[in-house]
Parts: sequence; structure tokens; C-alpha cells
Amino acid sequence: IAELEYGAAYESAFKYLHWVYILRQRGEEIYSLRRKLLAFPSRVSPLFISLLEMSDPRALVITAHFFFGLIPLVDEIWWLQGMAKREILGLLTVVPEDWMWAMEWPLKQVQYLYIPT
Repeated sequence: IAELEYGAAYESAFKYLHWVYILRQRGEEIYSLRRKLLAFPSRVSPLFISLLEMSDPRALVITAHFFFGLIPLVDEIWWLQGMAKREILGLLTVVPEDWMWAMEWPLKQVQYLYIPT
């Protein structure tokens, strides 16, 4: 698979999350945002899913940002409370050390202090 295809998979996932973020900034209704964000896994390419399965660092970081976006949208639902934070912290265990800089924002949002080893 060409690097160009990887780039397209990353870009498509990122653009979708960015679109939802912009809608949130513009005051989109929470139920609409929740629907759009929860659709994220079905909107990414099969290649992006494969990259996640291979623990590709960039795909993992994009996914951490997806879970960060979920926090204010799902924590009010009793059966989803804390799920996004747990997933972010779980991703922390597989993201390589040299990619931790890209996890800073999601970790800050869940108030987790990462101390490099």
C-alpha cells in the first residue's frame, strides 16, 4: 500500500473529526453532534481500521482525539460514563514513546499527567 493511501486514510479520519469539532464550536445541538461523532467508526476507511489493528501510531493518536471529542457528549449517558477516558488511557499503553507529544491534548482533557520514562 502506498504512503499516499495511508495519508488519505489519516486525512479522511482527521477531516471528519475536525468537521464535528467545528460544528460543536458553532453551537450544533448535542444530540446531533453525538450522532455524528458516534458515526465516526463507520465513516473511516477500511485502511484506517487496518492501521489501528496494526497499532499505527498516527491512527492511534487520531482515535484518541475521537474519544476526547466523545467525553462531553457521552458522559451524561449512564452506561457510557467514563468510557471515553478509559479508552484514551488504554490507547496510552500502545502509543509509542516518540508519539506521546501527540497525546498531550487528549491526556490534558482527561486530566492525566504523563511522565516519560
